[in-house]
Amino acid sequence: ASPQVVVNWKLADLSGRDLAMLEFALAVCRADNITEEHFQKLEAHGFDREDAWDIAMISAFFAMSNRIAHFVDLRPNNEFYNMGRTPHEARRDRT
Repeated sequence: ASPQVVVNWKLADLSGRDLAMLEFALAVCRADNITEEHFQKLEAHGFDREDAWDIAMISAFFAMSNRIAHFVDLRPNNEFYNMGRTPHEARRDRT
């Protein structure tokens, strides 16, 4: 499902729980007004308020760091850029 998430998470073969988490994370990243309805949707999929906090903090941190990287025109080095983009066999051959 991971490549599907990168291309279009709304069309990826994800569980309702995963979709609820992603929708909440995006609401945090977009700085939507988080309402009781957001928490209720998470709770319907087994997330509690502490889980919501964790999802929000991770999402907010990545949103902030990505905005800073964009602002300073930061470019990833080759090692970081290629992470997860090469097959496992190719990585083993380099070591």
